[in-house]
Amino acid sequence: MSGWLDLIGIGIDVAQSHQIYKAREELGQLQAGAQAEAARKLILEMMRNFVFEIVQDIKVLEDHMQTAPQQVYVVARALEWRLQDSGISPEIFPDFTDKEYVQQAFTRIKSAVQQSRGRLYEEQLTQAETAIKYITETGLLTQAIEAKSAQEELQATETKWRKLSSQASIATKGKKLGCLLLFGTWTFIPLLILGFGMALANVNEILATIASMLGLVAWLACMVGSIILMIKKKPPYYEQMKAEREELQKKLLPRDVWDKVVNLWGDLSSQGYRDIQATRGNFLRGVFGHVEGFDKFLPSED
Repeated sequence: MSGWLDLIGIGIDVAQSHQIYKAREELGQLQAGAQAEAARKLILEMMRNFVFEIVQDIKVLEDHMQTAPQQVYVVARALEWRLQDSGISPEIFPDFTDKEYVQQAFTRIKSAVQQSRGRLYEEQLTQAETAIKYITETGLLTQAIEAKSAQEELQATETKWRKLSSQASIATKGKKLGCLLLFGTWTFIPLLILGFGMALANVNEILATIASMLGLVAWLACMVGSIILMIKKKPPYYEQMKAEREELQKKLLPRDVWDKVVNLWGDLSSQGYRDIQATRGNFLRGVFGHVEGFDKFLPSED
């Protein structure tokens, strides 16, 4: 069979539909003003292009309704879900032409779904519904793998990170203490030595001399100590590990999203989620394997 799936583009892109959804949210938050109006036009143009790409994808599906009804049904349902998930509706667009175009897109995709569904046997339909479920959950499953991998990496390096953090904290406090000590070394300590020496000079010059020498030694010791504290550095790789852990933290999912993951597949290891991903990938290969371009329905194997 020809590689017509290669012609299916932006409509099945999970990341793109998420961007459109965020853009729709931003559209509702824009206030009046020239800058807001420019942003509004940019967002509307982005949405308009997204719908246009969806329509182009629908045309491809309509051309292959007879030869690949099961695959058309799966892709049409995926496109329908992407369009709904993006939050786009005719009401968003101020121009009547755009409203009509978006409404036609919804109508055509619904028609493609109904027509292709009517050409399927019960077994094909059951298989197709499973494929649709797997495709629409691909994004969440990929997020689960990334989040769990990040969590495992954070846990594996927790002991080392705590040790480095403790050493870094000591170094930071040491710098502050060194600054205070250096300030005192140049201000209060000389005055104390001078005052103490002058007091002893009235009693005994020899004692005053000895005290002055000891004071000088103490002054030098404080000077050296303050410099040592100030130049003490954080442990090697601290900043690198800090940056790496911050990036890993960003991959963790919010509680409500993680609860959804656990409800669907359980609280597994990252390898457990990868096994589910691999099993689903094999199933989708069974549905689309004979059509070139089907790999876009599969998650990337990074």
